[in-house]
Amino acid sequence: MTKKQLIKWLENKQHEAIETAKEKFSEMMDEYITKRNEIMKLDETASQIAELISKADDIVDAWKKDIEKKCGVDTTVNYYSSLKSRLSYILTTEEVKKYMLYEFVDSSTSIRTIKKKNDEVIDGINKNYINVIANVQNLKDAKTGMEYIKELGFDLSDLLKADEQPITTALSTPIDTRYLFIKGGE
Repeated sequence: MTKKQLIKWLENKQHEAIETAKEKFSEMMDEYITKRNEIMKLDETASQIAELISKADDIVDAWKKDIEKKCGVDTTVNYYSSLKSRLSYILTTEEVKKYMLYEFVDSSTSIRTIKKKNDEVIDGINKNYINVIANVQNLKDAKTGMEYIKELGFDLSDLLKADEQPITTALSTPIDTRYLFIKGGE
C-alpha cells in the first residue's frame, strides 16, 4: 500500500459521503414537498380541475360533431391550434398538477433551511476530507497513514482486502520478445 493509493481511497470515501448526503437531502426535500402538497390540497384541486377540463373536452367534442352534422363544416383544420388540442395536453391530474406548480416559487423558510443544512454538510465533508488527505500526505509512510485514519474511525477492511490483491496493470500484457531485439540479417 502506498500513500497515493491511500489518498485515492480517501477521495473515493469523500465522494461516497457526498453522495450519501445528497441522497438524504433529496429525501428531506421529497418529504417536505409531500407534506406541502398535502397542506395545499394539490392532488384534490388538480383532480377537480382535470374533471372540469375533461367535461370541457367532451363539450367541445359534442359541439364539433354537431356543427359537422348541421353545417357540414370540417373541424380538423388547424387542429394543433384548436381548443380541443390545447385541452388534450392537460386532461390528466398529473398534467394539471404540473401546470399548477408553475403558479408559484416555493422559497419558504423550510426550503431555505433544508438547502442551507445540505450546503453545510457537503461543505463540512469537503473541508474535513481535505484536511485528512493533507495529514496523510504529511505522514512519513502509508502504514502510519492507515493507523491515523483507523484512529479517526474509518473501516479499513475493504482497503486491506484490496491491498492483498495483486495489482493488474498494462504491464501484465504478454510480450513477444522476438520482436523487441531484431538482429541484422535474421
